[in-house]
Amino acid sequence: MKPTGRPAIPEGEDPNRATILEVLKELNRSEETAANEVENGLEMQEIEERLLEFWAIREGHVELRNMLAMLNTNRMIEFDGAKKYSWVRKRNLSGVYRITTDGKEYLRSNVDSRERIM
Repeated sequence: MKPTGRPAIPEGEDPNRATILEVLKELNRSEETAANEVENGLEMQEIEERLLEFWAIREGHVELRNMLAMLNTNRMIEFDGAKKYSWVRKRNLSGVYRITTDGKEYLRSNVDSRERIM
């Protein structure tokens, strides 16, 4: 068999499902640590930075922008494009993604209790 140059997917892992869960975990974590509504959520660049070393993204199995669009279409996340100033980040935000109630429900039902974000 000819090598493809792309590392193998970890046994039993679906790269799309794993990425969905990782994105939802990061957005949930952002909500839990937000000081106020403006700080709740992550910009595209922040999500890219947090998932840079996640295996499915790093190895090119999943295109993050497409995944975010799919999650938004399915109402698991929402995008707020309003320009707001973040005192914590000390800059204007270009728009943020936030987890929705549907996203939280999916995360809760698909994450092992040992991995839950409280």
